[in-house]
Order: sequence, then C-alpha cells, then structure tokens
Amino acid sequence: MDRSRKTGYEINDNLVNRLIKSTLQTGMITTVIALIDLLTGFLLLSPPSPSDNRSDIKTTSLA
Repeated sequence: MDRSRKTGYEINDNLVNRLIKSTLQTGMITTVIALIDLLTGFLLLSPPSPSDNRSDIKTTSLA
C-alpha cells in the first residue's frame, strides 16, 4: 500500500494538495482568523443600545 496517499484515492489526494497549497500561498487561513477576531472584538466592545433596557446595569453619575 502506498503510504504517500492521504485519502486512498489519487483524485482526492490531488484536490487536497491543491487546496492546501492554495490556502498557504494566499494566506487565507490568517485572513479568516483575523476577520473573525475583528468581528468578535466589535461585537463584544460595542455599547448596548438604549432599547436594551437592562435593569442589571447600574449607572453612576460623576457630578
């Protein structure tokens, strides 16, 4: 049995190799992770909207 095969089928092995090569050359993985990180940061850091009406948040006056 040929140990260099990943899936056992040459056509699938070629597809896997092309996908890996393309992903590494274009930096797609880094881009996707950076976008997820950016979106998560915006979602977590955005202030609640006034319509949320959350009673568990206490506000204090600085005056």
